[in-house]
Amino acid sequence: MNSSRRNTLRILFIVWVKFDDGVQGEIDFKPELYGSVFEPLLDPHEFQKFSIHPQFRTLVWESGADLAPEFLHEKAKSCGAAQENPRP
Repeated sequence: MNSSRRNTLRILFIVWVKFDDGVQGEIDFKPELYGSVFEPLLDPHEFQKFSIHPQFRTLVWESGADLAPEFLHEKAKSCGAAQENPRP
């Protein structure tokens, strides 16, 4: 596999998130997609079918997979590009 192909695949599993407290960043989910619930999401077409749950305000997939908002918040804070700008 050539380098540009690997980079393209990596981008497919990155999602930018922003929280009300100003924390934001791009999260690479590829390393998190293991186990019976998440492995089907290694198919880029399945991964891209996520939506935001209206009540819990987190990423969910048709397959039943979801991620805790606290997990997403911590990943965004630690991604290096995260910024905290609390609202007044």
